[in-house]
Amino acid sequence: MDIDLPRIRKKVGLFEYSDVGRYCKAVYEEIRLVQKSFSIADFSELLGFGNNNTMAQVHSGHRKISDKAGERIADSFKLSRVERTYFLSLVKVKHADTAEERDRLFALILELRARHSESSNDNRALEFFNSWVHSVVFEVLSMQDSQPLEEICRKIMPDVKESAVEKSLIFLESLGMVEIRKEEGSEERKYIKLKKDFSLGSAVPGLAIVRYHQEMLNLAKDSLITSPPAERDVSSVTISVNPDQIESIKREIEQLRKHLLSLSSQSQGDGKVMQVNIQLFPLSK
Repeated sequence: MDIDLPRIRKKVGLFEYSDVGRYCKAVYEEIRLVQKSFSIADFSELLGFGNNNTMAQVHSGHRKISDKAGERIADSFKLSRVERTYFLSLVKVKHADTAEERDRLFALILELRARHSESSNDNRALEFFNSWVHSVVFEVLSMQDSQPLEEICRKIMPDVKESAVEKSLIFLESLGMVEIRKEEGSEERKYIKLKKDFSLGSAVPGLAIVRYHQEMLNLAKDSLITSPPAERDVSSVTISVNPDQIESIKREIEQLRKHLLSLSSQSQGDGKVMQVNIQLFPLSK
């Protein structure tokens, strides 16, 4: 079977994928363009799994690639050092035992992806959503016309290091969202919000959104202990629905989000930055 796998796989951009199975499927489909008789069993055998349907199960998401198998595939693809780190991190994140390990791997994946992104817009999205601090700092600046760094830090909960908040402000300034001002005769820097809302002007990369939601869900869990009942509402409902009702429910959630944004736009003066998480996900096959 004369298949130049390393050459063919280079036609498929690894850093455009956040799932190993989908990347491998794209490589397989690229091979099929060259050799139409090439079967999924042939692909499994080429990658060292034997003449079987292993890769079909990986493509469909019904089978996870083990760390050892990931190493074997990376060898077969002849990935560069950085590509290999990215690919194996995608493999490992599926097997992470703790939230801390998942978070570490996602941060590494996003960093590597941002480093290789050709789109400055993608890079901005990846960096903005890689940390919950950016969105909170941005909203804290809505409370007053201008605020010094110390006051911004004081308002954020849970506590964040001053250096992290300052780094976030510098990043937001680079996006044209925040301006740093000095009052005449004073060395104190104050920060002011220049834009009402944050918009990238295009779709946000999926990995960035996953990372952002993971961080917010962790904060939601912590709020059960750190925030008094009067300042939080954590509730859930388990329901049985028909498949054609799912889109209707998603539209209802979208309308609620828009309504909450409208209420927020009417807020003036001092207040609180609140996070509203809404989740809809399956609990049965």
